[in-house]
Amino acid sequence: MVLLIPQFVLAKDLGLLNSLVGLVVVYAVMNLGLNTFLLRGFFATMPQEIFDAADVDGAGVWGTFRLIALPLAKPGLATVTLFSFLAAWDEFTWAIVTLSDQKLYTLPVAIRAFQRAQATEWGLVFAASLIALVPVLCLFVLLQRQFVSGAFVGAAKG
Repeated sequence: MVLLIPQFVLAKDLGLLNSLVGLVVVYAVMNLGLNTFLLRGFFATMPQEIFDAADVDGAGVWGTFRLIALPLAKPGLATVTLFSFLAAWDEFTWAIVTLSDQKLYTLPVAIRAFQRAQATEWGLVFAASLIALVPVLCLFVLLQRQFVSGAFVGAAKG
């Protein structure tokens, strides 16, 4: 909330208000700090011996990253993907402030439109909330194997 006004002024200056591109850019930037923090910690726990062996084998920096570090980082990447998706999917404040065209409304803002001053249409609110839950559950099911494998990475040392 503290950054809402500066972000709004910057988005206005860059011409990103009332556009889906503006939403994507701001959502990506808002998650960048947490994602960097999580992935840095995840990469720091990888044993240096693996990277030394790849260097001796002549893999190079990019080869080591692509062939060794990224496959080992799948649980961390799955976590970052889920957190970023949830932060953007459930975000309400930035969307309600920057979008004025009803065709561009995100799902939380559209669900808010079902509230009326006299009577809220609860059936529509609950149906839309259920629809909003489906992509989150699908993403979690797709990434579930990565979470489980990441939970046991350091459990057994052999």
